[in-house]
Order: sequence, then structure tokens, then C-alpha cells
Amino acid sequence: MTVLEALSRTTDYFFTKGIENARLNAELLLCHVQACRRMDLYLNFDKPLTQPEVDAYRECVRRRGLREPVHYIIGACDFCDSTVAVTPAVLIPRPETEVLVQTVINDHEKQEGKRVLDLCTGSGAIAISLKKALASFSMCASDSSGPALSVAKGNGEKNGTQVEWILSDLFSGLAGKMFDIIVSNPPYIRSDDLAGLMPEVRDFEPRIALNGGADGLDFYRKIFSQAGAYLNESGELYLETGDGQAGQVVAIAQDNGFSHVKTVKDLAGKERIVVARKR
Repeated sequence: MTVLEALSRTTDYFFTKGIENARLNAELLLCHVQACRRMDLYLNFDKPLTQPEVDAYRECVRRRGLREPVHYIIGACDFCDSTVAVTPAVLIPRPETEVLVQTVINDHEKQEGKRVLDLCTGSGAIAISLKKALASFSMCASDSSGPALSVAKGNGEKNGTQVEWILSDLFSGLAGKMFDIIVSNPPYIRSDDLAGLMPEVRDFEPRIALNGGADGLDFYRKIFSQAGAYLNESGELYLETGDGQAGQVVAIAQDNGFSHVKTVKDLAGKERIVVARKR
């Protein structure tokens, strides 16, 4: 079986399984097996696969056919300018979250020495990307999941970033710590919507990182009601929100005494990020 034959057969199979971006998935998995770039596949369409490669690729295809996310199969995901390991203990970073990171960078890239908290860090992708871009800033990242924090720590080491990793259910483990910036991509899926999510999300990604309560806003209420005690004067909150939630999160921010509240659109033109300042 050649590279092209493997890709063509796999693409057709993924189509029958209803998998989006079937060809891309086929290529990513074969790149994983061959430890190569996608460009290398295009330059070697006629190259035969070895039997060990065929066997490994078939196993990857089998898992993807069961709707396991491709990034869990590969074990890694690209985010901003970093590659981070991902396991079923952590949510797979989304492109929308890169907008959250870039918003913080745009607002603070000319400043130095600020202290930042990445709340609900998961894989650590946000904290790692911010530390790389804002090297003089002190970075702290927390999560309520021990397994998730272990993944995040490993990613920090692999990316050569100095981050303080703390096991904490929101602010419960952060007593005495103060920050200039708190950034978070908290769970925001409505509980009743979880069953209708794509199988890749519903059946494989950690429920704790998805479930935002009855209306999807539980974590925003908790964060805004508690964050003021951990923010320095004029400290800021940067939060990613779900589709259609930004207006409600703005109201929660204002109800909790935050000012200078604004929203930032994602690449699809949807209000995705809410920024608020402590009065």
C-alpha cells in the first residue's frame, strides 16, 4: 500500500463515518505514524508503507472511526506558537482560545512585570503561550484536576516556560496570592446540551471541562463574585465565552462591580471574549 492509497482509502472510510475534514484527519494520522510533515506525504505519494506502518496506521484509523478525537490519538495539539500534549484528562485547545490569548497580548505587550493567573488551565496552553509572548510577566496556572495539572506541568517543561502550577478549585487554593490579570476559558456548555454534542466531545473530552451548569454560566458567576479579592487595583479579567453568551457574561461582570467591560470578536465575527476591570 502506497501513501496515496492509504490516504484515499482512509478518507473514503472517514466519510462513511461522518467525520468532518476526512482528508485532513487521514493525513494527520499518517504523519503521526511516519513522524513526518504533511508536505512530506505530498512529495512521497508513491512510497510504499512498511508493514509496521500499515499496522500502526490501521490502529489509528480504527480509533478515529470510533470518533476518538484525532489529537488524542496523536497525543498532541498545536496552539499559538506551541505544541502541547493532550490526553483525555484535558480539553483539546480550540482556535477560538487563541483569540483569548492574543487579546491579552495585544493589551499588555508594551508592559512588563505583571502577574498573571490562568484559571482552569487544562493542558496549560494558555499559560504557556502567554509566558512565551510576555516573558517578563510572572505566570501562575491552576486547575481542580490533578491529572490535568500533571499534563500541564509536562507541557510547561517541554516548552521551556516557567509557570507556577497550582492544584485549586477556582480560587480555593490561591489564598494570599494577588494578580494583575486573570485569564480563563471556563466550562460553559449548558448541562442539557451535553448529550447533543459531537461524539468526539461528548464521549471523549472531560465532562468537568465542559459542563457549565443549567444555563452554562455557573463558572462566570463564581469567577466574577470571587475574582475581586485576588486582583490588584485596576486588575483585569479576560474570559472566553460560549456562542451567544457574551452579553450575559457582560451583565454578570457589571453586576459584580467590574468596569470598562468590553467584548472581542473571534475570527468568525462572534462575540467571544469578555474583558472587565476591577474598580
